[in-house]
Amino acid sequence: MMDMAIFAQTFLNMGIYGNARILSPLTVSIMLKDHVVGISALYGEEIFLNASWGYGWNIRKNKLDDTGSILSERAFDHGGFGGVRLFADPEYDVVSMYFGVEGREYTRDLFNNAVMSAIEF
Repeated sequence: MMDMAIFAQTFLNMGIYGNARILSPLTVSIMLKDHVVGISALYGEEIFLNASWGYGWNIRKNKLDDTGSILSERAFDHGGFGGVRLFADPEYDVVSMYFGVEGREYTRDLFNNAVMSAIEF
């Protein structure tokens, strides 16, 4: 679990974790760039006019999906088959991980909303 948090934090740190550079800032920027601008997508029963995908990351933009309703537009995430999902939001410098059970992913948005609501500015 900690390795996933470190991985996401490395992206928030523009490729650095601790004292080590893992990825170049350019690599991070390219991976977090929307590479499917203008391409729509169907997710469950929802249609997104802009799919917003980077290299390996779902880019939040203005989508209202199952990642929560109060993440910033710069937030990004990646999910796994069994209901696990890793989130990061550079605007609030927060990483969260959801370890759900396949078929019960519907609580992911509630979890992320609770995480984001707990942040004090």
